Amino acid sequence: SLAQLRGHVVLVYFGYTNCPDVCPTTVADLASALRGLGGLRSKVDVVFVTLDPAHDTPPVLRHYLTAFDPHFIGLTAPPAAIAEAAKSWNIAWKRAPGHADYIDHTSVVALVGPHGYLRTRYGVAQISDRDGLSKDIRHVLDSS
Repeated sequence: SLAQLRGHVVLVYFGYTNCPDVCPTTVADLASALRGLGGLRSKVDVVFVTLDPAHDTPPVLRHYLTAFDPHFIGLTAPPAAIAEAAKSWNIAWKRAPGHADYIDHTSVVALVGPHGYLRTRYGVAQISDRDGLSKDIRHVLDSS
């Protein structure tokens, strides 16, 4: 529950660990941006919600995310719960036709402020601007 993370900025991303391109790049960019926060890093959480619960078990998620940052949080649930959560975050996704292991999905990172409200959503190009993302996080923390 996001309520458990109140007081922190939370970056929420829906993806999957077998993604060959955008997911690992996005998670790496998030880790890099957080390293630029210095002491404020402890006030920021990243939540990675899997779109592939059959493959992305808790141990798989932990192993994957630890490679980027040991504090990242991985979430999984039954497929129906993930579909409901994805819909509530406006994430579209489906298995790619002819590629059972590839999932086409909306690749955005949602920034939730310390009071639990969605502040903004970032596309892939915006996440790659790690300095800009760090600046935005600092601004949200300072204005809370």
